[in-house]
Amino acid sequence: RKWNLRNFRFGPDFQIMTDRKNEVQFARFRYNHVTAFQTGDRILARLETVHDVVTRPFSPSSRRPDVAIDPGDYTFTTFRLGPDTANYRKWGVDVALEAGTYYTGHRFRFNGEVSYRPNGRFAIETVYDTNSIRLPEADLNITTVSNRLLYSVSTDFFLKLFAQWNNDAELVGTNFLLNYRFRPGSDIFFVYDHGFNTLGGLEQRSRSAIMKLSYLIGL
Repeated sequence: RKWNLRNFRFGPDFQIMTDRKNEVQFARFRYNHVTAFQTGDRILARLETVHDVVTRPFSPSSRRPDVAIDPGDYTFTTFRLGPDTANYRKWGVDVALEAGTYYTGHRFRFNGEVSYRPNGRFAIETVYDTNSIRLPEADLNITTVSNRLLYSVSTDFFLKLFAQWNNDAELVGTNFLLNYRFRPGSDIFFVYDHGFNTLGGLEQRSRSAIMKLSYLIGL
């Protein structure tokens, strides 16, 4: 109890994918370690090793299609560490730092999330995620910033607004969702999407609105 510790949780996780000839195409081994405190806050650590068989060239960046990972067998390892605050707190912080090898180079990642939940009806979250990829051909920096707002009018009626900016895809997207449950198992959904290109300014790319009705019929 000296450090206000509640418990430690740790263990491995393994995933493997094969083709029709039972030849391994993808394998991932994870070792997770969680340090939990009496306050409900946690520190998460992860060691991950990935083996990936690339059969077709691909580019990690949409903006730099000329920088590609060639076909071949690759094995790389990353380490992740960061704190995670308890869900009951009005202000929540979730931070993760990740570093390691990545195909023919290295990758460094920072992910940070700040949330504010003053009550059970309202919540707002901001997520900042950036990847710094160092390859022999070029250095790539891919960043996304996301914002999510949720408001519950009641247990059967809520509104959600989501917006995201991606510097690599050069896109800004917004999404609005309305969900009303007028009886158990029966809902009305309204979704509005709006996308913009950010290359050379803000230019509309797409816009759509969808309404859906689901009705549960008891037999």
